Parts: sequence; C-alpha cells; structure tokens
Amino acid sequence: MKIVNLKLFFDNLITKALNGKDCSRIFSSDFLPGQQIQTNWFAITGPPCAGKTTVLKALENRGFPVIHERGRFVIESALAAGFSTNEIFEDQQLLQETILKAKIIAHLENPPQKLTILEDGIPESLAYFSIENLDAASFTHVFDLFRYQKILFFDGLPLMNDPARPHNPEKISQLAKMKKQVHQEMGYEIIEIPVLPVAERVEMIIKSTGNN
Repeated sequence: MKIVNLKLFFDNLITKALNGKDCSRIFSSDFLPGQQIQTNWFAITGPPCAGKTTVLKALENRGFPVIHERGRFVIESALAAGFSTNEIFEDQQLLQETILKAKIIAHLENPPQKLTILEDGIPESLAYFSIENLDAASFTHVFDLFRYQKILFFDGLPLMNDPARPHNPEKISQLAKMKKQVHQEMGYEIIEIPVLPVAERVEMIIKSTGNN
C-alpha cells in the first residue's frame, strides 16, 4: 500500500536506515563527528548518465570495497513504493535533504581508513542544492565533513531514458560544471576520466588509488 505523504515515506526510509533513531537530528552536532574526518576513499563524480554506476559495479566485482550511490537508492525506493517521477522530483528541497541524509549514514557506516571507492560523495549534494537554489544554511558544515583522497571526474555519455534521472541536456551540463566547481573550491585533486570502455576506466581508477 502506497504511503500518500512522500515526506513520511522518506522519513521512514531514513529512520529505518538509522535503526529507529530520530532522522530529524542527523545534521546536528550531537549526531555527527565533532571534527573533519580524513578518509582513504576515492569519489567518482560527474554528470548523470556518465557510466559511473557501471564502473563502480565492475570495481566491486574486482574485489574493491565500494559505496553505491545513495541518490539512486532513495529515488528508486520511492518509485518502488508507487510514487511517480513527478511526485519525487517536485519537492527538490525534500528530495535533496533525504539523499544527503542517506549519504551521511553510508559514510558513518564505512571505516574511514579502509580504501573505498564511492559514487557521488557528499559534496555532490552541494552542487544540487546550488543548481536548484535550495536552502542549505542549517547544514553547510556537512558538505566538507568527510575528506576524500581524490575526486575521479567522469566525462558524460549520451543521455538514456532513466526515470531515476529525468534531467534535460541543459541541466546535465550545469550539474557537470557545478560538481567540478564545488570540489575544486574544496581544494580537491581532480582526476579526469574520459569516455573509454569500462575496463579501461576501471584500470585508470585502480591506478589512481595506487593499487595497480
């Protein structure tokens, strides 16, 4: 049975991930670490439909620890519960806050010293908040709380029909520029990953981690 209220559905989704804890406190100082955390993680980023998920799955098959994209998890969970794409994307503030909460949970669950490759890290959310002109004033401290080793930026591929990513070409271009910008402003080294066969992209990433 579909939950009529999308906010209630998202709150239940995050509360379940927190094992019943109050999801409204997730941005507070008593929930988050008290200082910036330097990790041994490498973040894959880039525009939607850039082949990131496919490469991440290939890396996982090679035995690398990974953190899968939380945005897709949130959106596909809502689609599976019966919400339409329009309903999910209508309230961008609610959607992006929920995705950010899901990312924080995934980050807190993963040991920072463990070499990990992840898709769409927390700074990604800042790009979406900026593009959509959303309010992030109460949790700006979250975006640079976890520090990654390197940012692996994927060049885009041709757009595909994907209900979890209903972006137009103009929005895709804006997001690509903003994602690169927010990482650069945070002082990250960005490794460009061009459009190549999956196996070649995988080898480039492995080489970037120093595990080749």
